[in-house]
Amino acid sequence: VSRPRVLFIATGAELVSDLDAPLQTGQIYNSNTYYARAYLSSIGAEVDTVSVIEDNPQQFFDIINDAQNRPYDVIVSSGAVSAGAYDYIRTELERAGADILYHKIALKPGKPNLLARLPSGQVYFGLPGNPVATAVGLRFFVRRALAVVMGEESEKPMAACMMHDFEKKSTLHLVLKGHMSVSKKGGLQVTMLDGQDSFMVRPFLEMNCWIFMPHEVSRFSAGDTVEIYPL
Repeated sequence: VSRPRVLFIATGAELVSDLDAPLQTGQIYNSNTYYARAYLSSIGAEVDTVSVIEDNPQQFFDIINDAQNRPYDVIVSSGAVSAGAYDYIRTELERAGADILYHKIALKPGKPNLLARLPSGQVYFGLPGNPVATAVGLRFFVRRALAVVMGEESEKPMAACMMHDFEKKSTLHLVLKGHMSVSKKGGLQVTMLDGQDSFMVRPFLEMNCWIFMPHEVSRFSAGDTVEIYPL
């Protein structure tokens, strides 16, 4: 099976791609591009990247039109997909003739997720720009699409023993940063890490899995069996 081709588009006037450059007020490093390139390559995709760093809808529109003439299987963007003044992704996709399949899902992080099909037939994922929301979108949505392209079977979650109590306030499905290990009895156990907000990337230094908490569950107790997915 040939490797699927992916175009990753990072958006945001605040992005700085040079990791050696000092940040000015209001700027952030373009970490999503580096993460997406590394992650998508690790699961077998060929990845091209481009950035729209001026919050320029026309530039994005031109990139989308050009991409439809290239052999990309999947196109992914981060940012500009929520409901703010600079969130132009949906509008420009519709202007390009895309069919919006859904926009906003019952998931945290990643509620503003968007899925569309371009006139070319290419699949388009619009992911929120917060780094963890982008990582979750890549792991659970883009990865699944690429698995279909590559003819892989559906992934099944692993079962692990929760090591502590956790109560949620949200009514959404949650995907939590976790660290799994093997217990003395040989089973999997998992701990939820501190720093669950979607802009907090420090837990990535420690985490090795995602913990899934369905919307109908309001709390985990120590000893409960939970679903986890390797990072």
